Amino acid sequence: MRARVPLSFAHVVRPPPHFGLAAQVYKSTGLIGLLGTPSPSGAAAAVDAMSARFESVAKGIPEPALATAKAVALGGYRAATATKSGTVQDIAQQLLMRSKASAGDYAAAVTALTAADVASAAAAMLKGPPTLVAAGPLSELPKYDSVARRFN
Repeated sequence: MRARVPLSFAHVVRPPPHFGLAAQVYKSTGLIGLLGTPSPSGAAAAVDAMSARFESVAKGIPEPALATAKAVALGGYRAATATKSGTVQDIAQQLLMRSKASAGDYAAAVTALTAADVASAAAAMLKGPPTLVAAGPLSELPKYDSVARRFN
């Protein structure tokens, strides 16, 4: 199940070209990350670029970027729930994720979100050990310890 709020986070994080944002949420837990498909020789630079994005967001985001992200999130929500089937899917998703459903909670949560909230969430993500997943030739990938030192 994809979560709508973290996906709008892409407007704040602005992933580098050829990278995307992934988000999975269930109840009070979730996974937010950047995905990339660099060439083997670009693996180290890709890890640096993705780490730098989250470090940048943890230091703060401009209000216009947050306003854009909120508008995208709310617009996407309105579009997704504009039909009966979209509304039913949203209610089911809310029930699975939060054990309750409310049409107004999502819009209120997005509207109340501040730049400090986003920076705080990003900073909290950076305090724990990162998860680094790779496939393909791994010889050029930086060692986990060198990546983990950037966090904490």
